[in-house]
Amino acid sequence: MKRVTSVLAAAGLALVIGATSAQAQSLSVGVGGGIVQPLGDFKDLAKLGFHGSAMVGYSLPSGLGFRGELFYAQNKFKDDVSAVVGDGKTKMAAGIGSVTYSFKTAGSITPYVLGSIGYFNAKVESDLGDDSESKIGFGGGAGLKFPLGSDGGFFVESRYLSVSTSGSSTTFIPVTVGVTFGLGK
Repeated sequence: MKRVTSVLAAAGLALVIGATSAQAQSLSVGVGGGIVQPLGDFKDLAKLGFHGSAMVGYSLPSGLGFRGELFYAQNKFKDDVSAVVGDGKTKMAAGIGSVTYSFKTAGSITPYVLGSIGYFNAKVESDLGDDSESKIGFGGGAGLKFPLGSDGGFFVESRYLSVSTSGSSTTFIPVTVGVTFGLGK
């Protein structure tokens, strides 16, 4: 996981360095967080949880964009699961790359869609011991961007993510609220 984080950080830095000289494109950084709703078999194990993320994005005038993201989520076990295996929780750490498309509108609110792929480390911790595995995940979603000052923004998004864990996929919906800050246009 350390190697993945280092590669993503280097790629983000290269994106920042390469994009700051471009006039028509825009570069942004942001942070966000919110809730994680488990789905499928994951919903049988875990309660509603929380997540946080840090991101760097690069947008073209056409509306096409790219985003790199470091993501962390945590969900506690449901009470009936805790009664069997003891107290526990799931943790998810990931490096995610997304392609975004922002729709042009007459107003100041900008709707967008995104498709994501990433490398996830899924960990289960309980009184019986810990288990983890690292797998590829993918997903997609939509959001809304609102202007915030001259070069900032506020966003709300939701997406479906599925990680190809052993047995059955770990699927969930993170709902994210966050802020972004432009680094140049």
